[in-house]
Amino acid sequence: MKKLFAYFFQGLVVLVPVIITLYIILKIISIFVDFFVWIGITGNLILDVLIGLVVMVALIVGIGVMASNYFFSNVMQYFENQFEKLPLIRHIYSPIKDFTEAFVGNKKKFKYPVLVQTSPHNAYKEIGFITQQDLSEYGLHDYVAVYLPFSYSFAGRMIFVKKECIEPFSQNPTDTMKFVISGGIYEVEKKSS
Repeated sequence: MKKLFAYFFQGLVVLVPVIITLYIILKIISIFVDFFVWIGITGNLILDVLIGLVVMVALIVGIGVMASNYFFSNVMQYFENQFEKLPLIRHIYSPIKDFTEAFVGNKKKFKYPVLVQTSPHNAYKEIGFITQQDLSEYGLHDYVAVYLPFSYSFAGRMIFVKKECIEPFSQNPTDTMKFVISGGIYEVEKKSS
């Protein structure tokens, strides 16, 4: 019976991340596919699904191209600023936007991994990411803002740390984030020279 439970939990460890990832991807795809199936352009379910997928990819790429253009990026910035002023919407939209920008695109925020000695009495360090190096506007001249991500979560906490309590962590930021989120079980692949 113990072995059966061990196999069950091992199966969960393998399936849960795959299922959650597939669920999110399929939900995004289903928005476009459902629209084209609802319209019933061809009347053929498979063809409508394929058209929905092509339109989704084209739309995402098109928005990316427009966002890279100077004129359209200014227009999008204007509408984004107006959108963020709406009372209820801004509390949902802004954190999602900031979170997305932190991990994807040109504005990745977690570029500077560091080791932080959070307790001078203990001989342990936490992995964090410097998010702001200049806190003089807060009256904290010798401090930096460091985000400490939690394991098995995309949540974390932000702390102000004296510069002397941090040291650079010379690892790839993406690998470092994966290492922290996995609870330290992610293995960085060695690059062959």
